[in-house]
Amino acid sequence: MEIHTLELEPISADLGVSNSNQEPVTDLLNNFKLSDLFDDFNSSNIDDFIFDDVSISKSSVNGVNSLLFLGSLRMDGALAIFEDYLGSESSIVVAATINSGGASLSEKVKPTNAIFTSVVAFHKEIFKGVTLVETSLELDISKNEGGWSIVPRLTGVFDVNLLTDNDEGYMRFKLTEKNNALMITANAKNLNGAFGIDKLTLDSVTVQGQVGAVNSLNLSSEFIIGETALNFNGILTPDNMSIVASATSFGLNDLANLFNEISGTGLMLLLHMI
Repeated sequence: MEIHTLELEPISADLGVSNSNQEPVTDLLNNFKLSDLFDDFNSSNIDDFIFDDVSISKSSVNGVNSLLFLGSLRMDGALAIFEDYLGSESSIVVAATINSGGASLSEKVKPTNAIFTSVVAFHKEIFKGVTLVETSLELDISKNEGGWSIVPRLTGVFDVNLLTDNDEGYMRFKLTEKNNALMITANAKNLNGAFGIDKLTLDSVTVQGQVGAVNSLNLSSEFIIGETALNFNGILTPDNMSIVASATSFGLNDLANLFNEISGTGLMLLLHMI
């Protein structure tokens, strides 16, 4: 593995920082907005995201020029709902690597898709048995028809007792704000050993709903038995996990296949001609 050193340039006086000795940035920027970083950055909610103690340096790795951003994001305004939910400090340190297109630190860079991510992970219990682990706060910067959008969200690992025990880390979630409520969606392609049954594998697992003041989570998944798909739908509550299985058709052969899938011993069906 090659080890590359950072190639640093001084930030211009326009940004309020001087670093003529070509050393890492030590003077920090406050009241910083993304429009101070990106040129001609059109976003309707840009004033909702203010940074302090911002430092920016330049990196060149394998011919790719990037800006390394580090700053403290104020957790007020649009972010207050996330601060309350996480029980975080009034600011969270975030970092991002941004394609600079060869621009120097004395210039604003062309707007580009980027994700600003908290440098410290959080751990949040939704209720007993359901936990958000390795949780990061992110600002997702992307372009849409009306300009540039800045979407705050939480991402990480969704852990449910008896559902994800055998496949910890496989189920990922995104949590966003909608109409002053926190909405979560968690997905896993498949989960083995569901409900404590070693041979039970659920496919296309999704949990979605609201968290925070109200915790309401719905679960959907599939259990494939031969050519038959059983739909497992239910709810997760602080008291229990309630699941109902359904299928468009289910015969004796499906029942035998179900026993074989779960136990591995199979079910002997006795057929009598009448």
